[in-house]
Amino acid sequence: MGVFLNRSISFKLLAGYAFAALAMIVLAIMLLTNMNTLNNKFDILVHHDTPVLTNAQKLAGLMADMETGLRGYLVTGEEEFLEPYNDGRVHFDEVMAEELELVSDFPEAVASLNELSHDKDQWLTLHAEPAIALREKVEVGQEAHDHFDEISARTVGKEKFDAIRALLAGIDAKFAAAHDFEGEFLVEVITLDVVDMEAGQRGFLLTGDDASLEQFIDGQAILTADIAKLSELHHEEAGVTAAEINAIQPAVTSWIEAAAQPEIDARIEILDHPETMKDVIALVDRGVGKESMDVIRADLDAFFVSQIALQEERALAVAATANSSQTMGIGITAGAIITNAGAGLPPVADDLQGRQRGSRGDEADRRWRPHRQGGGEVVR
Repeated sequence: MGVFLNRSISFKLLAGYAFAALAMIVLAIMLLTNMNTLNNKFDILVHHDTPVLTNAQKLAGLMADMETGLRGYLVTGEEEFLEPYNDGRVHFDEVMAEELELVSDFPEAVASLNELSHDKDQWLTLHAEPAIALREKVEVGQEAHDHFDEISARTVGKEKFDAIRALLAGIDAKFAAAHDFEGEFLVEVITLDVVDMEAGQRGFLLTGDDASLEQFIDGQAILTADIAKLSELHHEEAGVTAAEINAIQPAVTSWIEAAAQPEIDARIEILDHPETMKDVIALVDRGVGKESMDVIRADLDAFFVSQIALQEERALAVAATANSSQTMGIGITAGAIITNAGAGLPPVADDLQGRQRGSRGDEADRRWRPHRQGGGEVVR
């Protein structure tokens, strides 16, 4: 210490400022470290927590879109209502993959998202997909009904059948005029064959009962056999030509192909799609879809709450670090001023003390130094 005090004032000043600079460097390093911590925390807050919450909101919106699209389709049967549903399925998986990547370092968050994804898949498997499939069948069934109504409203069947009746009536009149009772009988049998076929066809159209359809099918074979019997009869004697008899089968075939069989096919299509809107309503009333969606909403709410709590915790940490950095910055500034001011004081003070000691010594010397008065006498 004595060695430092004996140094020159310039050395003392230089040493003081060096100390001040060292103190400022230490404080600056501390501030830089604190600022880096603040930047890291802020970066997590901006680039992690905010996107996580944004994606969670997107997932909730996509689920709402899927549910709304499904309901619209179930009510209307129009496929355009399925666009939000289909788009929601694709985008949900994309956003979920991004969300899982963001929270990959947080096992609890990953587990929550995996559970949410599983519950979404359950909703699709147990409710959405079966409901869509059922509504599609209802739509096909409705189209079948519309087709049946359209084809049944045609007059071609009546026209064709009236032509058959007219043909048979003309042949029967000739046999009656010739008093050919066997010919009349066979024509009556053939007429009944055709009527039975129509009755079976009409019965099936009304009831959908296969027994009625059997009457129509069996009647075709019986009709062919009876026409053959009529052909073997000596019909020329009654004035009935072979062309007239041969025209019976094509006329019946024309009726079958133009009217009877298309109507039967349309009725079978209805039977193949018996589902109605009552079935769709019953499926919805089971409540499986609502229960699954409630679970999904609960999953989303729980994830939101946990992520918001985590974000608030980090926001408080950022604020605390920012306040600490501000306080440290103020401290560095004040410390620099005080240190710089104080660095020069000890040397100056030491120099002043030295000067004061020197002045007191000179004064003492003057007091005790002998001096002469008048003729040279020494006075003390």
